[in-house]
Amino acid sequence: MLTRNFINMQPKKMSFWLGCFVAILTSVLFISSCSKKFDEPPIFQAPNITANKTIAALKAAHVNGQVESLTDDLIIEGIVNADDRSGNYYKQISIQDATGGITIRLDGTNLYSTYPVGRKIYIKLKGLFMGDYNGLIQIGGSSGLSGGFLNVNPLASNLFDTYIIKGSIDNPVPAKLVTFADLNSSLQSMLIQIDNAEFVTGDTSKTFADAVNSLSLNLNVKTCTGSSTVIVRTSGYANFAGINAPNGNGSLFAIYTTFGTTKQLIVRDTSDVKFYGTRCGSTGGGGGTGARITIAALRAMYTTGDIKLGSYKIGGVVISDGANKNVSNGNVVIQEGNSGIQVYFGGTLNYSLGDSVIIDVTDDSLINYKGSLEIKTPFGTVAPAAIATGKVITPQVRTIVQLNTGLGAPLGDPANIEFTLTSIIGATASPAGTFNGNKTITDAGGNITLYTASGATFASSVMPAVASDWTGYGSSFNTTRQFQIRNTSDVTGIAPPPPPPSGTFTATYDFSGVTNTTGVTDPSPVPVVTGISFGSFSAIGVGTSGGAAANSSGSGRFSFNDWPLGATTATDVFTGSIDPTKYYEVTITPVAGTQVDISSVTFKFQRSGTGVRQSAVRASVDSYGANLTASINPANAALSVVPTNAFQVTDATTTGVDGCTVTLGAGFTNLTTAVKFRFYGINAEASGGTFSIDDVKFAGSTH
Repeated sequence: MLTRNFINMQPKKMSFWLGCFVAILTSVLFISSCSKKFDEPPIFQAPNITANKTIAALKAAHVNGQVESLTDDLIIEGIVNADDRSGNYYKQISIQDATGGITIRLDGTNLYSTYPVGRKIYIKLKGLFMGDYNGLIQIGGSSGLSGGFLNVNPLASNLFDTYIIKGSIDNPVPAKLVTFADLNSSLQSMLIQIDNAEFVTGDTSKTFADAVNSLSLNLNVKTCTGSSTVIVRTSGYANFAGINAPNGNGSLFAIYTTFGTTKQLIVRDTSDVKFYGTRCGSTGGGGGTGARITIAALRAMYTTGDIKLGSYKIGGVVISDGANKNVSNGNVVIQEGNSGIQVYFGGTLNYSLGDSVIIDVTDDSLINYKGSLEIKTPFGTVAPAAIATGKVITPQVRTIVQLNTGLGAPLGDPANIEFTLTSIIGATASPAGTFNGNKTITDAGGNITLYTASGATFASSVMPAVASDWTGYGSSFNTTRQFQIRNTSDVTGIAPPPPPPSGTFTATYDFSGVTNTTGVTDPSPVPVVTGISFGSFSAIGVGTSGGAAANSSGSGRFSFNDWPLGATTATDVFTGSIDPTKYYEVTITPVAGTQVDISSVTFKFQRSGTGVRQSAVRASVDSYGANLTASINPANAALSVVPTNAFQVTDATTTGVDGCTVTLGAGFTNLTTAVKFRFYGINAEASGGTFSIDDVKFAGSTH
């Protein structure tokens, strides 16, 4: 033996061999420290276990309403087709084999970390129980009552490894292509696919669930053939609960379940709803690819793991300065309202500060990139052109303590303020020298890393030696909180953004900050025009139909229900009138010393399937006595003007309609005091029907 030979060696020989051994070991260590080889993942060893029962055969032995104690040495195997990653499953997973699917109740959370979608698992059934929750067959650890039904209790977490044997991961999960007519008990807990599907018109203005009150909701989905519908049920705790249902048509992937005689579809996340095309019978538009959501709503979808996005678009204003190269190549940072995010395209981007962009993120990934939230597009994706330029995002003044606290909030939490413009007042930079690399800025309460890329055009510029004001955005890089300026103009005193020149103006309300939790006042930045103070839009007397808190039913527009009734589906016979207590209102106030002429108002009109058919605008100049002069510009077949000066939309139209134009006369010239405008919804088909306005533009001049 080697050990014995060492023991019998003479001291000199032993010293010689030890010296050689040490030299060799030192050489190995030296080489390995210079050229580190990453550990290779261990080779997967398949478990030594074989299934002796199919899922379909197991379920065939169940008697509805009873609980069976499983006493035979039976083993089933299956691929996990749904886990709890998105929060739409809780303390359960479901699996399927070639014959069927079944739900497994497990007393644990974050099950996806152990049993992710695509993992093969084997379940030893002896000692377990099989029951059904009002018809949905499940396996659990004991017998008990669940929601008033005799069923099975979840398997205790300390018994998971006793009964569940983990197999290979990343197995494909085939979806069975079916029609509504095919849905039956044999498909329970299986992943299915339904083509040519879309949410019914009345549900396209709704969110998947009630995220505010954490309540589950049912949305109805239909296909282009037949009139039947099936429920898509979503938990209020799902990370996509507050996201609007897409208004397009396409393929729906879901786990098929039942509750009694009710057929239910459970989507795992929004990427299961591939409604990218135009709606049934539509020749274009239809709200298909990329339903617009806010950056705040998109960020809220992130919990603890990277996700594949569904059919969505986001919009915002560019706040990263690509021209000065203090942002990584291929990245752009955009902000909308009080939320921001970084988007990675790869390649060179030609955006400038203040560009307004709309980005289709359909099928992109929402990921945690080194501690910050990022949208990752497929490499080489062509970035869309800006739709407008010169937009201004006003920075929020924060202390460094407030900035660090905000950057430390969970990535999906609205309190996280990464990638939003921040101004820090009276901070000093150290050590003295150029901007290049990692430096520290310090105010009276704390400090944060100031990062400047070596390739930035101002990297070699000398930092100010005195306390200064700094504007930029914060982010995280692993565990480091960091702050980036865009250019040297960001290191100045705080000054208001330059207003547009006096003279003619067009002031736009885009409602970009509106979500289904922002209440009755539009939180979006108001327009900025020299000599005019613009107020925020408010919703008065509406939005409480059904007893819910008053919030917009849609994001990125002002959309509320509870308007006066008077319309019937598929007719143009109306019996309703304006309710003077229900309206949207905004105030425009000339600044002292300025006279204002307002020449026109334009806006986009949208309704839900049972929403208002007509709308009118009035103003305070005549105490809201008459509708202001209405016309259509540009012409729109879905829109008309009816007596007296009311806009009317066709019954079949539920998407945003452009062309509503209000022409103002002599009563709106030489204004020196505030004027209020009110937008009324008229003749709704149901109290839950909505009336939306968006892209409201006031045009005129100052003198």
